[in-house]
Amino acid sequence: MSGIFSELRETGIGTGGDIVVLADNLEMNNAATISAFSNGNGDAGNIFLTINNSFRADDGNVLTNAENRAGGRITINAANVLLVGNSDIVTFVNVGASGGGDITFNGNTVIALDDSDILAFADDGRGGDITFNTAFFGENYVPGNPPPFDGNDRVDVNASGAIDGSITISDISFIENSLTELPDALVDPTTLTTGSCIVRTEDNLDSFITTGSDGLPLRPNDSAGSRFSALPVQPLTNEDTPSLWHVDQPIVEPNALHRLADGRLLLGRDCP
Repeated sequence: MSGIFSELRETGIGTGGDIVVLADNLEMNNAATISAFSNGNGDAGNIFLTINNSFRADDGNVLTNAENRAGGRITINAANVLLVGNSDIVTFVNVGASGGGDITFNGNTVIALDDSDILAFADDGRGGDITFNTAFFGENYVPGNPPPFDGNDRVDVNASGAIDGSITISDISFIENSLTELPDALVDPTTLTTGSCIVRTEDNLDSFITTGSDGLPLRPNDSAGSRFSALPVQPLTNEDTPSLWHVDQPIVEPNALHRLADGRLLLGRDCP
């Protein structure tokens, strides 16, 4: 177990040393501990954590413990605090009428999960005060849950003592009231796709037809042109002179557009 420790031993008098940590980010894991302990006749030292961004504890603990005198305070100033993996923030006084240490959070959010607890105990004196000057979210947290506090799959916040300390949690009901309620009736996603490739059979369908420029020039300075390629009319020889058409003969459709000398257009059929 690694950590930071301040200890006042049994023969010592006075107050244990304070622990002050200043950092941009702080992460504690693998049972890492920050502890201020008094086994003598003095108060336990205080712990001050000032973290500019985030403090994350995963199986990490911040503790103050006084055997005979007042417990040390724990003050955590951090933008965001995340406690997971059964991480605990605890102040404790074992014997005597002295009060337990206060625990104060200052920042934006405190999120506690995985049976992580925040406790301020005093067996014979007054429990410490626990104050959240932040938004607090605890997994399965219910105010006033009785012990035991370990192994219960919930987050506990408790300030027990001969006289209980106070617990102050900021009101976050405005967040609950601002959430948008989703409709109870779920949408079947198949109904959104099954009709996407069906050919529509309704009447009065819209259409878009491109017909060309009808002989108009494409640009103002262009000459007018025809949509058809016009071929010059070739004179007929005596051999090419067609016979007069009779009713019993088939109608021969034109297959070309010819331009006459005067500019007129004539539908006709190419000679063999």
